[in-house]
Amino acid sequence: MRSFRAWLLVVLFAASSAVVAQLPVCNADPDRRTVNLTFTGLDTSPFRERLANDAAFRAAVGNLVLGEEYVLGLYARLPATFHPLADPRPIVDALLASGYFLAVGYAFESSCAFPVCPGNPVVEAVEFRRSDRDRFIFVTDPAEREALDDGRIAGWDRTGETMRVWVQGARTAGNGFHPVYRFWGGSVTYEPSHFFTADRYECAVLRDRLEWNWTFERSGFWAWEWNPEGCPWSGVPLYRTYNNGLDGAPAHRYSTKRSVIDEMIARGWVDEGPVMCIAGS
Repeated sequence: MRSFRAWLLVVLFAASSAVVAQLPVCNADPDRRTVNLTFTGLDTSPFRERLANDAAFRAAVGNLVLGEEYVLGLYARLPATFHPLADPRPIVDALLASGYFLAVGYAFESSCAFPVCPGNPVVEAVEFRRSDRDRFIFVTDPAEREALDDGRIAGWDRTGETMRVWVQGARTAGNGFHPVYRFWGGSVTYEPSHFFTADRYECAVLRDRLEWNWTFERSGFWAWEWNPEGCPWSGVPLYRTYNNGLDGAPAHRYSTKRSVIDEMIARGWVDEGPVMCIAGS
């Protein structure tokens, strides 16, 4: 049977009416989703009307949600936000090409000269497993970890596995080092699971395939996108296994340890190989 990763790659190139007409990759940093629009004059109504009535234009500019308008000299200005997973580059290009704006403010570059900024904190991510079935998640947020430990989020136990991850990086959109995308769901009839990816194309598939029922959640850590040449800096590969739909719904487990991956393979799971580079174990 085809692995979960192989299936995603096939979907990337397959036409489907269920795919939302958005952008082909996810935003490299979902926390950076605001553009500042400076109009060519004081009248913003033509743009507002087009945004409200032209569905294709609205999709091209990331389904913008407009903020509060204000005036700066002879020009109206307007902050706007787009979906956290929408790629900002085509959005900015479409806004600039529309003719409504003197300038579109969005900073693509980082204030830090290095992808992993000096003093970037590294924390421990703790793995948990559902006590009644093979559903795994690793958690960096202390409040979420405490809720899992004390049962406020019921049904989870620590596996004893941990890994080290970066929790902050340079605010850049193109160097391959960015926040990891965490999704929850993946099933309408069975127990939902969690899915982590640093691949912007893989993220876009989960974003756009609405019938797969994945909901985006922030992961709380950063990673390098996987490169066959290996991990940069002091990073180590994070491997992923897929349950091959053994209980009728997708599930995944992640580890930096081949012994853990081999254990899951022996139980019938599929080895999907390295999927990102993290700080270490």
